[in-house]
Amino acid sequence: MLGYCSNVHAATTLEQVRTALSTHAVAIRERLGIDGNLPLGLWLPASALESVRASGSSELKGWLDARGLQVFTINGFPFGDFHGDVVKHAVYQPDWTDSRRMEYTLTLAELLADLIEPGRSGGVSTVPLGWGPAMDADAVTTAAGRLRSLAAELEMLEERTGRCIHVDIEPEPGCAIERLDGLATFFETHLLGGDDADRIRRYLRACVDCCHAAVMYEEFADGLAALDDRGIGIGKVQVSNALDVDMTTDPEAARTALEDFRDPRWLHQVMVRDESGTRFHEDLGLAMDAESGGRWRIHFHVPVHVDRIGPLGTTQELLEDAINLLRSRGEPLDWEVETYAWSALPASLQPDNLAEGIASELQWARSRLADEGTR
Repeated sequence: MLGYCSNVHAATTLEQVRTALSTHAVAIRERLGIDGNLPLGLWLPASALESVRASGSSELKGWLDARGLQVFTINGFPFGDFHGDVVKHAVYQPDWTDSRRMEYTLTLAELLADLIEPGRSGGVSTVPLGWGPAMDADAVTTAAGRLRSLAAELEMLEERTGRCIHVDIEPEPGCAIERLDGLATFFETHLLGGDDADRIRRYLRACVDCCHAAVMYEEFADGLAALDDRGIGIGKVQVSNALDVDMTTDPEAARTALEDFRDPRWLHQVMVRDESGTRFHEDLGLAMDAESGGRWRIHFHVPVHVDRIGPLGTTQELLEDAINLLRSRGEPLDWEVETYAWSALPASLQPDNLAEGIASELQWARSRLADEGTR
């Protein structure tokens, strides 16, 4: 199934979520000419969940059904106000050492079990433990313990509802788990090997974000092989595109163009590669202050249908390669276009309205997935 992620919409209350979906998601469905429901990757901040509890999940499902929207996955990564004036490192809080992260994630899992159709499974994506410098060995062990407890809760949820809800850990540059092979190592070291290994593999999976893998220069096939070797499933694929900039051809033009991507709201991690190796910078401004040459991969989610932005390249070709490789595996997957940074893009990339931009992304993704029969 292919849909888009609603974390692109600013919201801190259920009413704001509904307003955004009524304005944008309904228009996207109309632009795409979908007769049935538009698949939706739902994002709900923790502040909106109390309203969902008060009104009931069946009421929310009825509201979505009436507008032709079908939730098939939930993004549980951003806990708080994802569109505040300054988010930066706050998006990783609370991390998996904090009981609030588990409570939030389990509540989302219970909601998803009520929203998906009988016989389907679905995933809730989550932060890869926490921001790297904040996660020492003890913190990683604590996080692993919470995830193991979560798997037991998800097993009981399936027994109650008949729906398998899995939590999908999403590697991200700068976090405790940055790459798919790092996720495989975390599973092997901290989660597998006990008598609950089958439970762990059923209810804890990987969220594959194609932008993040590209930024980390990860050999995608090797990352997937590392997961396969440990029997770790893919719960969700986030179809996403990063900036890819060669600073050796026309660095002055590239730096001028990158000024339009300085963003006070979100972190835009940068990996620089040159003949001396790779270097990590936790934000674009820091990289621009410290670096002059090399090849830069920048964690800035740009529209997936865009291959170049003036003198700046994108990782679209790597995204297409990743899609082709994942499709060749022949397994059913959930695909979620997740370009949340539309509001931070330069004016030259802004569509007449957001629905037009997201619909163009979904059309591009549909064309790449056409052979799979994805709606």
